Amino acid sequence: MPFWCVGNPVGDPFGPAVMDRLSSLEVCDIICRARSEHLVDYTAAHDDDLVAWDSKRLEDDLDPASPASTTLQALKEKLEAAELPVIMVTCGLHGNPVFRNGGLTNPNPEIRLLAARKVMRTIRIGNFLGAEYLTYWVARDGFETQFAVPWERTYGYLVQGLDLAERYAHEQAGSIRHGTIEPKPNEPRG
Repeated sequence: MPFWCVGNPVGDPFGPAVMDRLSSLEVCDIICRARSEHLVDYTAAHDDDLVAWDSKRLEDDLDPASPASTTLQALKEKLEAAELPVIMVTCGLHGNPVFRNGGLTNPNPEIRLLAARKVMRTIRIGNFLGAEYLTYWVARDGFETQFAVPWERTYGYLVQGLDLAERYAHEQAGSIRHGTIEPKPNEPRG
């Protein structure tokens, strides 16, 4: 049972959210309770499901006094107490307007770098929580028509970004051992 399902305030293209948004600690409590009732064996999360991302503080997870770090520590304690492993993390590059034209495939090299730094932060968060997998959801990366982006370079940008993620995960020598790509050709594109 992933954090993004439990924490979803049930909003969609047809209307606004119909429930109050839960904090990541509240979501964690629900998932841990499900674990205690033998309903789930593991969980997963986007980085943004766990802690807010601030493009001005790209390494806030490394500062023990930061709100991100203290929240991650509290989440880890709850998950460990429930004996609930985090099996996978994924980087949320789809919800922030800065990535509206893509993250790792964005035509703007500064935004591609920002996306790469966010992926690196997600890897650190995953390692901190003991995740085994980093999943890359293509999300807003790509194009509707070949005229929307410099399509002849887009896939090269994606390869560069994923290569960087693989090297960084290897250098960190943490719990993340596998990378996966989650293709959803019509979500949110199409």
